[in-house]
Amino acid sequence: MPEHCDNPIVKKYGQPQEIRAFMEYAKTGLEAYEKAVFARMIKNDDVVLDLGCGAGREAKAIAGTCSRVYALDLVQGMLRTARDIVPADNVYFMRADATYLPVRSSTMDVILMSKQFMNHITVLEQRRITMNEVYRVLKPGGSVYLTLHNNLFNIGIVHILNSLYKILDAKRTSRKPAQQNTGNNGSTNLSSLLAGYFILRPRSIIVNKYRRTASKIIKGYSGNEAGDWDISQVSDAFSPYKSPYHNYTFKEIASLALNAGFRIDDIRDIWELSHHRTLPKFIRKGAFIISIVLKKA
Repeated sequence: MPEHCDNPIVKKYGQPQEIRAFMEYAKTGLEAYEKAVFARMIKNDDVVLDLGCGAGREAKAIAGTCSRVYALDLVQGMLRTARDIVPADNVYFMRADATYLPVRSSTMDVILMSKQFMNHITVLEQRRITMNEVYRVLKPGGSVYLTLHNNLFNIGIVHILNSLYKILDAKRTSRKPAQQNTGNNGSTNLSSLLAGYFILRPRSIIVNKYRRTASKIIKGYSGNEAGDWDISQVSDAFSPYKSPYHNYTFKEIASLALNAGFRIDDIRDIWELSHHRTLPKFIRKGAFIISIVLKKA
């Protein structure tokens, strides 16, 4: 049975269709970019906190490479499925909210906030609290990994340049038979290019501009923030209810991290990690999904 709750995230992700879709996805393992990052970040004696663990995809993949994994999620149905999927005895599942982590201060070596976890926190104050909580429970010298959907509604042109660059690179790579092709293919990049075109629609730009301006000049403005949207599809499943979603600009996520006390260790397009390439910085700003590593001093 689906979960019934006033929280729209729990409503959406608690649907049976979503749980089944996440269960199937959990069986596929890590993405290429995640393998590249996790291999560098996670050591054998590390204690890892997996926020928004879903059906246990990441927890299952890293259980054998670290000391312990604490996997947290808001949705009971996801946690029940994760417990069935993850047989490792060093993985502990808990139902919790990221704004109040049931974890002692300075006890985690690595914190994972992958698969756009932070995009689901659509209230600025809650985003600040979450980032502060993550900082609190992380050990000095520890690392945080997060991926985010970019707020391309501000930089659609750069997103198109980013996609064109990848398409041209894919064509160059395809002419080298000795080089193994990994990660996204040309059709994926073409889809991303088309997404960039539609993102430039005047309505998207106007809505964000209005929200940004209104929040500064209208006293007591309580409308959605720039970058806030309601999305109906969060997986391969088609389920009822919409999920609130917040897209970030580079400046916005950097400000949140720095204000919490973090140092930004790395910001990349996930394509770079999957293909072991480096994009020019101005093109990287058009990343559809941003990969970020934060460090606690």
